[in-house]
Amino acid sequence: GLTGDLDPFVVAGMDGIWYIPEFLSSADEECLCGFIENEEDSSETSGTWKNLPHRRLKTWGGIPSSKGMYKKPLPRWMDCINQKLVEIGIIKQTPNHILLNEYKDGKGIGAHFDGPLYESEVAVLNLSGSAVIEYISPQNEEIIGSLLLQRRSLLVFKGDAYLHYKHRIRTTMVDEIDSKVLNAEICGVEEGTEISRGNLRLSLTLRTVKEVIEEEPTFSTEMERDEYLRRER
Repeated sequence: GLTGDLDPFVVAGMDGIWYIPEFLSSADEECLCGFIENEEDSSETSGTWKNLPHRRLKTWGGIPSSKGMYKKPLPRWMDCINQKLVEIGIIKQTPNHILLNEYKDGKGIGAHFDGPLYESEVAVLNLSGSAVIEYISPQNEEIIGSLLLQRRSLLVFKGDAYLHYKHRIRTTMVDEIDSKVLNAEICGVEEGTEISRGNLRLSLTLRTVKEVIEEEPTFSTEMERDEYLRRER
């Protein structure tokens, strides 16, 4: 188990990134995937699948908005992971918001910032398959660095990596490890290696929404309200 010494997991080449391979055991991964698969859609946890281009999405904890997030309960099966993240000191605050993305057949996600509604630290648990995530400059789309996300691994990025660079995952069935992959040594893979993604990858994104409110938000325009409800669905 981790003892709190996180130095071996610091990714050189970019400020504010940690990568822990085998953060979960195979048994833990199987258990977590079982909870995900067997969880019934429930208004209590607001965990309803939403079909998006290239992926499916579930949200737990509430819907962040400029008015704050009306907090809803997280699944109990995530409690031990949230606790572990704080205990080892890799994040400061216990996450209050979780996204589950399901990717099939090598699908990815376009370049984006996570945005100002969250604290500038995020933890990503990668399950069932692998992928390469790229950090890119918003000015010229240059790839600053990339990381291999192996099964059962934990990625944490914060500070500069969160605030100053977009991140994306390309659509491909095979990732090639090139000189831009900053964690190849931590992962134990050599440059030039080709890694198949497999047919399914699950990504759990754990973050802390800055502003939490005690009542459902009210809206000054119908457009604001419709956008909030669209995101909640």
